[in-house]
Amino acid sequence: LLALRLAVEALADAGYDSRAQIFDHGEIILGRTSAPGAGSLNLVQHVETIHQVLNVIKSLNPQYGEEQVKSIGEALRASLNQCNSDTIPAVMPNVIAGRIAGRLGFKGRSLILDAACASSLVAVEIAVDDLLSEKCDLALTGGIHINSFASFYAMFCGLGALSHSQQIRPFDDEADGTLLGEGIGMVVLKRLVDAIKDGERIYAVISGVGSSSDG
Repeated sequence: LLALRLAVEALADAGYDSRAQIFDHGEIILGRTSAPGAGSLNLVQHVETIHQVLNVIKSLNPQYGEEQVKSIGEALRASLNQCNSDTIPAVMPNVIAGRIAGRLGFKGRSLILDAACASSLVAVEIAVDDLLSEKCDLALTGGIHINSFASFYAMFCGLGALSHSQQIRPFDDEADGTLLGEGIGMVVLKRLVDAIKDGERIYAVISGVGSSSDG
């Protein structure tokens, strides 16, 4: 839902809020890490963890009847976030772009890519290439990371990847790790000549792109 809201806001800022628009040649390219997040953990708790807990309870308390065990299970499920169509993207990130495309009328390709820390910039690079090759006329692109929960931090601590100085120093001999943040950012891209012709607001011009590794 947050990604869809940001997509609507980005398009509105680009001037597409008051026009009934079908983006026949519009595409959505978004970067998002595929690492398991809180949504995945919530689903695992619904499907696996509750059953494991109930089995332990039954083994420790053989005097409990089925109704008591069922009641405990219902209480455990009530303490969790509910799983529904809006929580699926947290488990299967690849559906995020498709949901946005379906709601906002994008008829071109839509996809999620994972290039680790470079995901959003690689998404921009692909969008630029598609605009230059005229595979699309408009691209909604950017990055999503709302995945930083306790297990995610524990994983990076285990890798020794977090900065002890709490500073990021790319390409610096003093670099000692990375920092984790959360957020969503999207931009609307068009070929410069088309944006000028359509009288649209232009914040910046991308004069070149290039990439090396996914980090």
